[in-house]
Amino acid sequence: MPGEDIGEEPQPLEGGSSHHSPLPADDSGNRHPPLPAGISPTRGEIDKTETSAAADLPPCGGSEGRARPVARPGVRQGRGGGQGTNPDDKSVSPVLAVRGLETEFRIGRSVYHASNGVDLTIRPGECLGLVGESGSGKSVTAMSLMGLVPSPPGVIAGGRIGFKGEDLADAPDGRIRALRGGAVSHVFQDPLATLHPLFAVGDQVVEAIRAHQPLGRKAAAEKARDLLDLVRIPNAARRMKALPHELSGGLRQRVSIAIALANDPDLIIADEPTTALDVTVQAEVLRLLDELRRERRTAVLFITHDFGVVSEIADKVAVMYAGRIVETGKTAEILARPAHPYTRMLIDCVPVMGEPERRLDAVPGRPPAVNRLPPGCAFADRCPRVRPDCREGEIELEPKRGSLEARCLYPLGPGEALSGEADPREARP
Repeated sequence: MPGEDIGEEPQPLEGGSSHHSPLPADDSGNRHPPLPAGISPTRGEIDKTETSAAADLPPCGGSEGRARPVARPGVRQGRGGGQGTNPDDKSVSPVLAVRGLETEFRIGRSVYHASNGVDLTIRPGECLGLVGESGSGKSVTAMSLMGLVPSPPGVIAGGRIGFKGEDLADAPDGRIRALRGGAVSHVFQDPLATLHPLFAVGDQVVEAIRAHQPLGRKAAAEKARDLLDLVRIPNAARRMKALPHELSGGLRQRVSIAIALANDPDLIIADEPTTALDVTVQAEVLRLLDELRRERRTAVLFITHDFGVVSEIADKVAVMYAGRIVETGKTAEILARPAHPYTRMLIDCVPVMGEPERRLDAVPGRPPAVNRLPPGCAFADRCPRVRPDCREGEIELEPKRGSLEARCLYPLGPGEALSGEADPREARP
């Protein structure tokens, strides 16, 4: 039920029975009809003259070791920089290596640059938080990885998507479909919209398993029950027979996570999976995702607009604005002393426990239209540190200090406030 607690016993289904009528058989006589599939878009032609050669991509693949970032209390601390898989260790081959990804939406004579030269790297057991305001291009970037951008009008116009040594930008639709739900899984924001309303949740987990593994229905059902146990769903055997609307929001999202884990993926793309949940359930889901990716050494791309969420799960952060990465680095470094003014302003929007007198700032103005991006820095019109040369030419993503890279000509120094004066927060004990 909507207000049901995670540990609460399941409510009886309508009519006093927890059983549903048998599923209709498909053409082959099996009683596991596939869920309605989305439209597989036609991937756009890639302009290879504007992208680097395949040899320029870092090698992709598995490695030994385990990521164990140190948990640090407080919204401003983050979990980056722990022991185990070192994000800076170049000997650990990345699971995902995106270079120069360009995704456009062509509507009439206008071209909207939703992803404009995006670079991302995620290694085994690592969680990269992709952060930015609504409309900054986070979800489009994630959907582009597995060809989920609606086409038309969307088209992948350039770049390379390296997944374990394979360039998915050149892969045929059949190969992409084989990877979806298998080696690469998604957890979306609204599980009620993701799950089929007329199928029991157990049948949907079974369907995800059998789509990629040659298991009989009985063996798949046993594995589905084990997965529901794994994601801490109480009384999993009975919950398998429930319809999605009979579960609370937290339990539905746990079912979605179970489906994502069904085929032992190398990469999980979590697109704001906790936004629709209350704070208590959100914390439980974040803890669950964090534990599972460490145990299974699964790479995670976690998309959110909330730095408070990022501090709980991400090892590294990439901040996105107007289709581009404007800053990236280890979570602890970015949360403590960001280099880009936009990152600083996003962090200042997050309330901090124990500081009731602290003013919650808002980022003034609005992001630019991505079909009419200004020259120079796209954030210039909203930046309190803007100077004339910020509006000229191309501004590259360059190393600043430590692990931080920022797309800014006048980055913030350690302890420097947006105004250019010393940050008063640095003087606090």
